[in-house]
Amino acid sequence: MNRFLFTLVFCCSAAFSLAQNCQNFNFPTAIADSCQYAPLLCGNYLDQYCGSNAGLTDDAFGMASGFMRISSCYEDMSLQIQVFDCNPGSSALVFSIREEDCNPQPVPLALDTILANTIDTLTVSNITSLLPYVMAISGVQGSQCSFNIQVLSGIGTALPGPVTCDCSGGGIDGPNHICSGAPVTYTIQGLTCNFTFGLPIGGNGEYCPPKEACPGSLDSIVIKWHIPDVMHFVGDSTGLEVTIALDSNYMGLDTIRLDSIWVSWHLVSTEPSDSLAFCECSAISCEGGSLAAFQISIGAEKEFFFCQLSCAEPVCIVDGVEYTSPGVYTYQLGCKITVVTITQKFEEPIVPTVSICEGDEAILTVINFDPSFIYSWDTGAGGPSISVSPIVTTLYHVTAVHITGNCVYTTQALVVVEPFLAENVGQVGVISCLEPCFNYLGTNYCQPGQHTIQLGPCHTRTFSIGFDPSIPTVVQPSVTICEGQCVEFFGQQICSSQLAMHTESCTTYTRQIIVEPRDTIYKGLVGLINCEQPCLNYEGTIYCTPGVYKKETECETTFFEIQFEKLVKNMGVVGVLTCKNPCLTFDGIAYCNAQEIEKFDSCYIYKYYVDTNFIKPAVGKPVLDCLPTNTHFTVSFNVTGTPPFQVGEQILSDSFYLSDPQPNGTSYAFIVKHDNGCEIIVSGFYDCAQFCASNTGQLAGEVLHGCVGQSNISVVTVQPPNLSPGDVLVYHLSNADGAVVASNDSGVFAFDPATMDIDSTYFVSCVVGPPDINGLPNPTEACTDTSTQQPVVFHLLPALSITGDSAICELDPILLTASGAQIYQWNTGVFGPVLEIPEATPAQSGLYTVKGWSEYGCFAEDSSYVEVFPSNSKNCCKPQIPNAFTPNGDGANDSFVPLISDCSPLVFAEMRIYSRWGELVYRSNKDQLRWDGTNAGGEPAGSDTYVFTFRYRLLGEDEKTEKGEITLLR
Repeated sequence: MNRFLFTLVFCCSAAFSLAQNCQNFNFPTAIADSCQYAPLLCGNYLDQYCGSNAGLTDDAFGMASGFMRISSCYEDMSLQIQVFDCNPGSSALVFSIREEDCNPQPVPLALDTILANTIDTLTVSNITSLLPYVMAISGVQGSQCSFNIQVLSGIGTALPGPVTCDCSGGGIDGPNHICSGAPVTYTIQGLTCNFTFGLPIGGNGEYCPPKEACPGSLDSIVIKWHIPDVMHFVGDSTGLEVTIALDSNYMGLDTIRLDSIWVSWHLVSTEPSDSLAFCECSAISCEGGSLAAFQISIGAEKEFFFCQLSCAEPVCIVDGVEYTSPGVYTYQLGCKITVVTITQKFEEPIVPTVSICEGDEAILTVINFDPSFIYSWDTGAGGPSISVSPIVTTLYHVTAVHITGNCVYTTQALVVVEPFLAENVGQVGVISCLEPCFNYLGTNYCQPGQHTIQLGPCHTRTFSIGFDPSIPTVVQPSVTICEGQCVEFFGQQICSSQLAMHTESCTTYTRQIIVEPRDTIYKGLVGLINCEQPCLNYEGTIYCTPGVYKKETECETTFFEIQFEKLVKNMGVVGVLTCKNPCLTFDGIAYCNAQEIEKFDSCYIYKYYVDTNFIKPAVGKPVLDCLPTNTHFTVSFNVTGTPPFQVGEQILSDSFYLSDPQPNGTSYAFIVKHDNGCEIIVSGFYDCAQFCASNTGQLAGEVLHGCVGQSNISVVTVQPPNLSPGDVLVYHLSNADGAVVASNDSGVFAFDPATMDIDSTYFVSCVVGPPDINGLPNPTEACTDTSTQQPVVFHLLPALSITGDSAICELDPILLTASGAQIYQWNTGVFGPVLEIPEATPAQSGLYTVKGWSEYGCFAEDSSYVEVFPSNSKNCCKPQIPNAFTPNGDGANDSFVPLISDCSPLVFAEMRIYSRWGELVYRSNKDQLRWDGTNAGGEPAGSDTYVFTFRYRLLGEDEKTEKGEITLLR
């Protein structure tokens, strides 16, 4: 072998650019982890191929290596390779070309180390064209990188052109007539095919795949012979020549059949020998064809002759041949068959034996009477029949003489005389419900009374059968059930307390049914869970999810609730508001009131506080004194707190203030300031005669909830209002902007869709005071008082709905599900969203109603009518299919049969049986829906689990399919 030379051309670029055609990475396949499984990539797949050695195992040199195979059109080839996208710490990949033998210590034909993020050219010379070579890709010191290959020269990257073919000529040669079972031979002559290979398409214009990838030739023509269905092949059924023969059941038939023999053919490509090759091979565009039919005739002409030998004609002559013995004689001359059938006429008289009773008459008759014979009896009578009345059994003789005198026959005739016997044996047995029939002398008698039987031609016997009317009673153990439950007693659903009775198979069965009432207990909230205590032990059960639970024991149903609470953590004061600094900022939000700030997460409520230092001066009740002149009055009051205080421009030396005289019947106002900047105003009106007596009382602070169109809200007071004579009272309902949407003097409000919104918060306030011209409290009067506000929210009724089947069959469950509310109660007494009644009966057909409440107490109702059809009704007609059978010939459960009830006529049915591997074992139809456990070949199928499909259609219904498994046990 010549030493291969290789040339390395190294070039590198200062700037690295990513591979351009890597959208389909590892296409059409990834490089292999071992040389033996290296894929062979033809040029159209190798050009612009992108792959990686990431995840491959180390080879003998400790490098993660992958393998592919390539092939050149010439004795050299050149590839440009780019290495990129390396893992951290990776430096380079080594590319080597070696022979295909996968030697564990190969001698590279070409080798190049390409650094990460660089491009290099790998060239190899003096190689054999169209022969695959192995390219190994290895990581230096464990390097793992991606790479891109571009074909520069030597390898064809074009796609193959199409291959077309043209076949013509040909004919069939052989005998035109077949009349025996001897084999005959037919041959094809003159069929020729020519092939044309198209030019390569695209790429670099070259297409040269190795022979392992794409075959260089085509298989010969595949021929299929078509022969008459009364013939069979003798040997091979394909090829240019075949031998055929008549079927044995057609040979010798008296018929001529015209038929034909013809041939069809098509072309196929040779399969590639390399299963790991990825190449586009030449597509063959060749349609199949057929040769003209060769007309033949089949069969033979058959001629039949029949003749009977007798006393008058002892010889038969057919086609000049004499026959003196009965038999079937067959002769064939060419395709003509002659069949001669000779029979012998039986002429000896036949007289059957006759049995009579004492005193009766017997008729003796020659049953094969022939008018060419004369019959005489030993009694002296003549003719074919005589009448005799012997007293005892007697033997008679008859003689038959042919009219030619050539044949004489004598035959015996026996008359048997039997004595007459009639007997009565009385009662021989008793029947009852348990034993409905009595067997006497091999016959079952199922009716009481007297019977007479014929024991012989002259012997009768009379007997009687008695009847026992008693029936035993079996008392079954009593059953206790809960109210709403039922128990089955011989197919009957018993749902009330009673003594159930049933008579079957001559036995009366009784069972006492006891129904106890069902109790429902609502325990409400029984515990809380939180992030520090995520679970709660309640009555021996651990609960870790909040919600409403139902617990049932015997005849008691208990409902209870477990809630999740967020724990509160007090985080202290974050700032103090003063009159000088009335606002502060915390967590990006400005706060101008003393308040509690809450921050939330999934487990805790964090509380922060904004405190105040608004220590305003506290002023006692002003003392109004009229001066003696009655034209002025003075205002005096005490100021409490820490001095100094300032009233107007006057700084008080103590806590008492006395004003200058004020004109009577006028308003007064004094500003009292503290040194912290906080102030109050003491003001009023005084005419030395009037005082305000009415007040609004106090409204409760909780939110009131109303239901739209269902319930109103009424204000709740902590302290009722006080109304002095002459003053008036009114309640206002306002929105969040303060606009009044409704007013009245009762404090009762209903939802008004014209002025109110659902789920919006409104506020109720109480106002008292002197009336204005409209009869409402005058807001300008000093004695008019307004209360604090009480929040109000109106909610929609729950959108309650029921889902579930409205029509079911007997013994199917009634299953209804309600949605749209928080709490549900059914008209059956069941609480919860789901109503389930297992094994329903037609008596449970009816209207089922559920009532649902929202979390705000609003409720709604919905109903659903459920019809339970009897199991034998048309709507519930369906097959009953067993799941096992034992075909062992014992007469019990020997076949697998779907049972169709007579509720509706069966129009169509088909059953198929498959093995666990999908093989069709049995197929039936409507007339034979029975599998006896044999396979398609008639052999017993083994014990196993099989799959069945049963398609059927009942009268007036759509086609249905039942599927399942059937177990065969032997």
